[in-house]
Amino acid sequence: MTISTLPVNMKLIRRVVIKIGSNILSDGRGIRTAFLNHLAGEIQFLKDRHIETVIVTSGAIASAMSFFKQGRKPVSVAEKQAYAAVGQPLLMNHYAKVLKKKGMSLGQILLTQDGFENRTRFLNAKHTLNALLAHQIIPIINENDTVTVDEIKIGDNDRLSAHVAHLIDADLLVILSHVDGLYNRNPADGEACEVVPVVDAVDKTIWSCIYENRDERTVGGMQTKLMAAGYCMDYGIPVLITNGHTKYFIRKIFDSTVTGTWFVTRKKTLSARKHWISNIRNPKGRIAVDAGARRALQEGKKSLLPSGIVAVSGDFDVGDCVAITDGTGAVFAKGLCSYSKNEVKKIMQQKTAEIEKILGYKNSDEVVHRDDMVVLTQASSHRAGI
Repeated sequence: MTISTLPVNMKLIRRVVIKIGSNILSDGRGIRTAFLNHLAGEIQFLKDRHIETVIVTSGAIASAMSFFKQGRKPVSVAEKQAYAAVGQPLLMNHYAKVLKKKGMSLGQILLTQDGFENRTRFLNAKHTLNALLAHQIIPIINENDTVTVDEIKIGDNDRLSAHVAHLIDADLLVILSHVDGLYNRNPADGEACEVVPVVDAVDKTIWSCIYENRDERTVGGMQTKLMAAGYCMDYGIPVLITNGHTKYFIRKIFDSTVTGTWFVTRKKTLSARKHWISNIRNPKGRIAVDAGARRALQEGKKSLLPSGIVAVSGDFDVGDCVAITDGTGAVFAKGLCSYSKNEVKKIMQQKTAEIEKILGYKNSDEVVHRDDMVVLTQASSHRAGI
């Protein structure tokens, strides 16, 4: 469905992230050079309008398929990493060639999940990307598949693109899919279906639209795209899912002829710091609280005091992220802890005035200060895996 009036003011767009999946970039045998040439033209279109572009790309393993001539996707972790090691420079070479024709240069950045969860690494990556853009160099970003293991793996490039959009304070994330957008029902069912034009909340109704439609070249599906969109909406970044096989997919946004699904929100719901906290995938520990403490955190917008803590697990130190749970074990908040696990175990269920007596010192009156805590919404809890 084409939207005649865009829900986003394109005159305000100055920085765009474009995510390109394997289904768009590869035909299963190698890289589609015709697509890359077209992409370079779209990037040039943005550059002519003084809009900076960052590319999040899949395709490292796909690039290696023709080199290994196996005719199949690698299965084992070691084999996947070997393919990625061979394919990543081949992929960058493809990008370099098409961008050079347009007088543009690229910079390669490979990221892992811990690069987003460690605040220092997060800020370092941000500064690096900003420096590249300041020099009018196109950052090409991929997950570092050659070294990632489950503990530090982002998992798919929809999530990665959302993280990058937040990292650089992008004005728009464009996710290129092999379909026109989010359909209100599965097109494969044979029933009439339509693209949902605008989504203002990733709620149960929107989640009910998703369906599995992927092939052996892809990692994600519409589910990961919705997760990515919801993540960006929390930070006030609009997202467009559109068909990457369509000619002039970027230019059509600007002349209001694009077909796709827009995910928009009126304002940022979280600060940059709290947005970062809320989307840490692997908290170092868990702190369980009683019903009174949960009400104080959720409804009273209070800090977490030791008196409301009933159990502690995991292995965390001062400044680490912890998940805050209720009596059923459900995570309803995340925050940066002012004390280590052993310290919390000693002071839990005690009054604030007793902290210094018990420990011999006091870091803070609060175990988790309100400024370092995010109470999760139902939507953000749904996508806790991002």
